[in-house]
Amino acid sequence: MTRIAILGAGISGLATAYHIKQLSPHAEIKIFEKNNRAGGIIESMMFQDNLFELGARGIRLLPKSKNILNLVKNLGLEDQLVYGNKKIKQRYIYHAGKLRKVPHKILAALFSPVTRHLVKCYFKKRDEQNTPQEESVHQFVSRHFNTKTADIIADALVSGLCAGDAKKVSIHALFPQLIQFQKQNPHLLKSLFKQRKNGLGLGQSGIVSFKQGLSCLTSTLAKTLHNELLLSSKIVRINQEKRGYGIYLADGSFYQADIVVSCLPANILNELTPQFPKEFQSGLAEFEYAPVAVVNLGFKKKSDQFNAFGYLVPHQEKQGILGVYRNDQTFPQFCPSLGTSLTVLIGGTRYQDFDAKNELFFCNEAVRHIQKHFKTKQVPDYQYVKVISKALPQYLLGHEQRVFKIKRFSPPHFFVRGNFIGGLGVSDIVNQSIITAKKIDNILSNDFIDSNVLNLFGTETILSA
Repeated sequence: MTRIAILGAGISGLATAYHIKQLSPHAEIKIFEKNNRAGGIIESMMFQDNLFELGARGIRLLPKSKNILNLVKNLGLEDQLVYGNKKIKQRYIYHAGKLRKVPHKILAALFSPVTRHLVKCYFKKRDEQNTPQEESVHQFVSRHFNTKTADIIADALVSGLCAGDAKKVSIHALFPQLIQFQKQNPHLLKSLFKQRKNGLGLGQSGIVSFKQGLSCLTSTLAKTLHNELLLSSKIVRINQEKRGYGIYLADGSFYQADIVVSCLPANILNELTPQFPKEFQSGLAEFEYAPVAVVNLGFKKKSDQFNAFGYLVPHQEKQGILGVYRNDQTFPQFCPSLGTSLTVLIGGTRYQDFDAKNELFFCNEAVRHIQKHFKTKQVPDYQYVKVISKALPQYLLGHEQRVFKIKRFSPPHFFVRGNFIGGLGVSDIVNQSIITAKKIDNILSNDFIDSNVLNLFGTETILSA
């Protein structure tokens, strides 16, 4: 019997184990998780009868979301789904000291300080003969539109998506869809208008969660995999043995695996594999993560100051926060006894001395900014902070080269997966887990373990699943 070790019981590890079990039921699977709960950064919590998310807030419904919806169906969770309020489509950007609407109509965009620089570019001619092989999000938007648009819109989007710096994040790695649009029509704005008309553009989607929060998905997966899941099992070292791999645990126990699928963050995997090739380790060491403090605030009084999905804050505003989500507008069923429910994100790659700050500091910062932006002196009736020092992987310039480096020098039988490689969203991660399971099943169907075959399949990664 082939023994497969899954490292990490976040959504990536759980979904991978689930799909391997479905396709290869005769394999022995063990999932190693150092914490006493599964789910990783997906965590939902209740305050009285109100629900708050401490990590991901929901699943975006995009064309690539088909697989995760199938997973929800197969787990019997369709009746647990709750959809975001479709009437709340408005987004804001904090610009020039004020909350400003992101306009949905061209006429409004002409006069908005957020988008008027963008609209002027509709007739802009550009030379596509010297298109860079790779460029940052800021460079890409500046080239297609202008620096103003890059400083306001692109910067805010990158901050909201990965808490990163638009001048350092790769457009090819983080927004591969925009590269495809560019190939279809070098005039990007016209291409985006066409996609919007066809209903395939960015932002043409809703958001979905579960009655008990997003952790309903991970907890159900954990229950389904209860025989395979080993909680409070901290790995201290992974050795490449004569046959397979040795997984050494903090309690002194040992597990021999034929195949390993790592769903751990790059920095943690790097610490556990000192005997692996130096090139493999250096590739992992090159991945960076952004710190984030997730501050949930609840107010009994309802605020009419800002009725929208949320707002983002460009770095040039120097506000100290990345953005704010209005939970009572998006999922009103989650906060029946609160008038206003907010999630404030603080941190990012450009935040100074993040590790020197404590939870009280971040909470006070969140309240201070909300009072300023909402023009109120009201204090929250509920507050909870979760600080994650390495929260979101950064898809920096050279990302594809780093992924290739790991692929090239990864030992045989070893799969490297996770949100630092195959996409940040829950849908991306589930898509990646299915691809991994199919590759392993294809190998196991040959009824033998061949190191050359496994080396060919084991480290192939999908950048835009």
